[in-house]
Amino acid sequence: MQSVDVDVATGVRLRVRTWPGAGRPYLLVHGLSSNARLWDGVAARISGAGHPVYAVDLRSHGESSAGIGSRSRRPGGTPSRLLTKVISSASGRPSMPRPT
Repeated sequence: MQSVDVDVATGVRLRVRTWPGAGRPYLLVHGLSSNARLWDGVAARISGAGHPVYAVDLRSHGESSAGIGSRSRRPGGTPSRLLTKVISSASGRPSMPRPT
């Protein structure tokens, strides 16, 4: 497991925990009052089956920042754009693979 930081908006950095794999990627998102470590056991099993896994600490949770002077809960655009940026940045892939 590795951790990477993804800048999604000015002053907003999300921490993403990553596990290796070559298959279809999985993105794991925690619920309210939690953090990405919640998914460690699940992520290890999915990665063990050959899939890359990305578990994101949402804004103001775990090791992600809250942002400076902003109350917006949607930094960086729509949720789908934000998640695409998280996976692209964390994986080094130019964009999320499309289902086949």
